[in-house]
Amino acid sequence: MDSIHKIVKDEYTSRHRSAVRSAEDRKKKLVDDIPSLKQAFFELSQTGIKFSKEIIEGKLSHKEAMEASEIEFKKLSEKLRTILIENSYDERYLDAQFVCNICQDTGFINKDGDRCKCYSEVIKHILGKHRDYAVFSNQNFNFFDETLYPCEPDPNVYGIKKSPRQQILAIKEKCMDFISTFSNPETKNMLFTGNTGLGKTFVANCITYDLLLKGYSVIVITAPMFFEITSGYLIDHNRFSEDYAYLLSCNLLIIDDMGTEKMTDSRYSQLLNILEIRKKNDLTSTCKVILITNSTINELYDIYSERIASRIAGDFSIIKFIGKDIRILNKEVSQK
Repeated sequence: MDSIHKIVKDEYTSRHRSAVRSAEDRKKKLVDDIPSLKQAFFELSQTGIKFSKEIIEGKLSHKEAMEASEIEFKKLSEKLRTILIENSYDERYLDAQFVCNICQDTGFINKDGDRCKCYSEVIKHILGKHRDYAVFSNQNFNFFDETLYPCEPDPNVYGIKKSPRQQILAIKEKCMDFISTFSNPETKNMLFTGNTGLGKTFVANCITYDLLLKGYSVIVITAPMFFEITSGYLIDHNRFSEDYAYLLSCNLLIIDDMGTEKMTDSRYSQLLNILEIRKKNDLTSTCKVILITNSTINELYDIYSERIASRIAGDFSIIKFIGKDIRILNKEVSQK
């Protein structure tokens, strides 16, 4: 799967080039049709050369040349606009017609890298049409439905005093807090635990969607694929270097199906190494982790080494999902 932000960058590049190319095509056509326009463009192109020559010859200082050239550029630009209007064209007819005039279809509004407000709209556009991201069309908080969870508490069944509905609403609130404070180093990672079919992956996708719209980089990967990359990197650095680097640097790493993979001493080391590097990186550049498992904390201690399980227990907020398998409930409803 390509990084969503690489796809967005390509989209902006395509838009920008298209706007500039269209403007150049319009210019070529009008220059052929309007001789005075051709002369004005020629004079404009010679302005920089003219004042550069006068600097070299010592006739003007650099500052004087800059001020004089700016006045000349304004004069010739006004001449161009006048010619267009006299020939029944809008004065901005030859300007590049960008989709977003604020950032001129670059996605950024200044050299510091601040993203334009259109960035999230472009991401929505990509998410809506790119097959790799089709899951987000119905897996975002707009489709969050707490009524799928029983409203009656049952401590004997669920192990807590809250009802599944109260719990999922509390989980949603925690997730919204996680999103709103995402860049804060004090915001803890999250561990989603609970049986299958309780919405863990759905909620993780909801978080992913919101963070993507905010411009953060997110990778969602299964545990087996995660270890395929980390193990592969140890064998072939060149082949896996890009994927491995992304595991270390993306703003949010979500590992699903934790506890289903076969663990070895090497894999223990690989997982711990990733967690430690990301924890260190998070102090200077947002680098959070969400782990998703069907196992309980006690079972994780049995599956992983004491060091890894303790790291998870200490550095992660434990989010327990309870209730009944939503997939079975949906199936029962559809059969009625």
